[in-house]
Amino acid sequence: MKNRKVSFSRELRWFSREREPEIEKWFHLKGSTFGKQKERFDYYLDMYPLENVSYKIREGRSEIKQQLALKSSSFHKRNFHGKVENWVKWSLDLKNSPSEPNKIFAGIKKEFIKTKKKRLLVIFEVKPNGDIINTKNDNYPAEGCQVEYTKLWLKQEVWYSFAFEAFGTPLNLKRNLERVSKYVVDLLPRTKCINKNSYSYARFLKMRS
Repeated sequence: MKNRKVSFSRELRWFSREREPEIEKWFHLKGSTFGKQKERFDYYLDMYPLENVSYKIREGRSEIKQQLALKSSSFHKRNFHGKVENWVKWSLDLKNSPSEPNKIFAGIKKEFIKTKKKRLLVIFEVKPNGDIINTKNDNYPAEGCQVEYTKLWLKQEVWYSFAFEAFGTPLNLKRNLERVSKYVVDLLPRTKCINKNSYSYARFLKMRS
């Protein structure tokens, strides 16, 4: 199937109810502001009580993500402490973008969870020698890491998520994440992200169910 894609990622993410002005300012300096972003809607299938797999429909695509190992590794840099996880994602284009996702599948009681998002995004390429280069947001290199800051609405609550998502060949994911995350964190000396707020979207949705 030509429109099917399998990709691997190494991710580090935090959630908070409060905005982080220093993080937002860094994205502003990169030309990315919430005011310029279009709202998008993601529909996650309620997988409770699972937190290591997710199924999402977004903008005409169907995505399944699964955590590759249940044990995460730790990230510690300045005031940033979090959990690093490895994931695999299967993506598939849909013929039609469903307006009522809950009517797609028969015989299941679970429903889709609707989230509204605005996302700021900066993409870095990681060269073979470890150097990193800021690329255009519509240009994904073969090896790199995206930095994202997302404002999301879920069940009448507003949340913010700050994340690093490394991509490329599996053997380079650790390097890609480390190079970019440590570079960006050094530019955010007044920001504090703590370990208990570090988890995946799958676990976030489980906690909010």
